[in-house]
Amino acid sequence: MIGISSSRCITFGTVLVPVAVVAGLLIAAPPARAAISPNPIVLENQKPGTSAWQLPWAGMRVADDVGKQIKGYADATSVNIGERLSFKVSVVPAQDYRIHISRLGYYGGAGGRLIMYSTLRHGTTQPRCPLDLKTGVIECNWATPGSSPRSRAG
Repeated sequence: MIGISSSRCITFGTVLVPVAVVAGLLIAAPPARAAISPNPIVLENQKPGTSAWQLPWAGMRVADDVGKQIKGYADATSVNIGERLSFKVSVVPAQDYRIHISRLGYYGGAGGRLIMYSTLRHGTTQPRCPLDLKTGVIECNWATPGSSPRSRAG
C-alpha cells in the first residue's frame, strides 16, 4: 500500500496535477499476497522424535556375526515419498521378524522418528554371501521376501 500525505503538485506542461492522483494512476495496487507454502523439510523436522530407533531395545536379543540371528539390507540407500523399498533378509534359524523404518534427523535431539513398520514376516535362511577375492567386495544376491508398503510422510 502506498500512502502520500503531501499537498505538492507536479507540473506537466501547463497543467498542475496533484501527486496523489498521479501515484494512483501510475502505480497499480500490489497483488494480494499468496499464502506461502511451508517447506516440507522444515515441517518434517518439527515433528516429535524418538530414541527408539537406537538398538538394543529392552528384552531384545542383538544379532551379531557369530550368532547370525538376523541380517539384512535394503536395495536402496534412500527413497522419496511414494517409492518402494525392498529388503533382503536372512534369519538363522528361520523365524518371524518385523522391519521398523525410521528417518534419522535432529527431531529435537531424539535423533530419529519412526516412519512405519512392517507386518510380521516369516524369514528364511539365505545363502552365504560370496567374497570377491580381487576386490574384497562381499555381495549378497539374496531373494527379496517382500517390499515395504509405499513410504509416506506421517
